[in-house]
Amino acid sequence: MLTLTNAIVLITVLTSFGAWQNAELFDKFKLNSYAVYHKKEFWRLITCTLIHADYIHLAFNMFSFYSIGNYVEKVFVDIFPDLGKLYYLGLYVLGAVFSCFSDIYKYKNNPGYNSIGASGAVSAVIFSFVVIAPMAEINIFFIPMKAVIYGAFFLAIEYYLSKKSMGNVNHGAHFEGALFGIIYTILCKPDLISHFFSQIMG
Repeated sequence: MLTLTNAIVLITVLTSFGAWQNAELFDKFKLNSYAVYHKKEFWRLITCTLIHADYIHLAFNMFSFYSIGNYVEKVFVDIFPDLGKLYYLGLYVLGAVFSCFSDIYKYKNNPGYNSIGASGAVSAVIFSFVVIAPMAEINIFFIPMKAVIYGAFFLAIEYYLSKKSMGNVNHGAHFEGALFGIIYTILCKPDLISHFFSQIMG
């Protein structure tokens, strides 16, 4: 059975490969803050998640998403039998959109600024996982770590790097996607707050 997570991975991989072969498509899909703000090209908020800079960028995002996304998708379906997949899709898509907002605001008058990749959406799914299973053990670069510990370090580091504007990585999108994932998951199922703390205290 093809899960929604697997379908998103497949579509993203195919689109990224296609965009690498078609410069015009790549240009139309990337997040250009100037084009979104001044020309109202709102589709870029979604299409920018479907293309990546290179094989490493694509592989890292999709492997991270695939590793955790199927579990989160299953939890959403278990919690919301009728609307679980729709809510899960909302987590990914709205996480992608939300993570673009600060870039649009900061670079709305800079036609040369562009951003691509699914990092914001993937961060939303990862931090939904942190809310759902904070004491689950995950491997970060082969180092075992509790999900909640990873989440705390991730947010602190990404917030710091976003303020310093270090490197070519869109740290702001990572941070905003993570925050969206936490808030969205709690709004979908407020009982997860007590569940989160009971797991940590237990």
